[in-house]
Amino acid sequence: KNQGKIHLDNETVDEVYNSQAGNYRHRREGLQHRLQIAEKNNIWTPKKRTFKNNKNISFLRKKIYESRYQLSKVSHIYFKEAKDKNNLNLFFLKILPHQIWYYFWNGRLHKFLFNYLFKFKKFYFK
Repeated sequence: KNQGKIHLDNETVDEVYNSQAGNYRHRREGLQHRLQIAEKNNIWTPKKRTFKNNKNISFLRKKIYESRYQLSKVSHIYFKEAKDKNNLNLFFLKILPHQIWYYFWNGRLHKFLFNYLFKFKKFYFK
C-alpha cells in the first residue's frame, strides 16, 4: 500500500457485513429452508450445523431459494444434453424458463430480459 501498488479502503465491520449480507442469507436462511424442504420430502441430508433463527422466512425469499435450487438442479442435466448433441443453444433454450422465474422472484426480471435480448441480438444479428 505504501508503495502505491495496491489500493485499500478502510471499511467498518458493518460495511463489510452488509456487503456480504446476501451470502449470509443464502448460507443460513437458505440452508434452513432447503433442509426444511428435504425433511418434508423425506430426503436424506448430511447433518448440518444450522443457525436457528426465530424469524420466519418470507414467501418471497423462499421462492428465491427454491428457484435457485431448481436452476442448480436442471442446469447440469440440460448442459449434458446440449453437450451430447453438440448444441449449446439447446442449453440456453431449456434453461431460460428457470432463469425467468428466478429473476422474476428476485425482482430483476426486467434487467435480465434486457441483457438477454441485447446479447441475443448481438450474437444472432452480427
